[in-house]
Amino acid sequence: GEALSLVTPVNGLPSGGMADTVTGGFDIEDLDVWRARVLERYYWTPQGGADGDYVVWAKEVPGVTRAWTYRHWMGTGTVGVMIASSDLINPILDDATVAAAQAHIEPLA
Repeated sequence: GEALSLVTPVNGLPSGGMADTVTGGFDIEDLDVWRARVLERYYWTPQGGADGDYVVWAKEVPGVTRAWTYRHWMGTGTVGVMIASSDLINPILDDATVAAAQAHIEPLA
């Protein structure tokens, strides 16, 4: 098993436990990548559904590091959001990450 511990303990719950397996997830991001993400979020202040909001919302999904928007993608009043990773060899995200991004963005739009 894999030993896990809570960074911030919750009252009434044990602060540690064992997991049979740990799958998925992404590597810990580099400090410079984190810094760029925080600065980008600072500069892209929420605008109530503007293009920049969709980019920020997409990048909130683990694994999504690049995002672009296309206005009127499927006609007036629609927005297309394209997402990718920073992996130079294979920037195309898997179906689960795409579905997670869609599930995250749609309620916010």
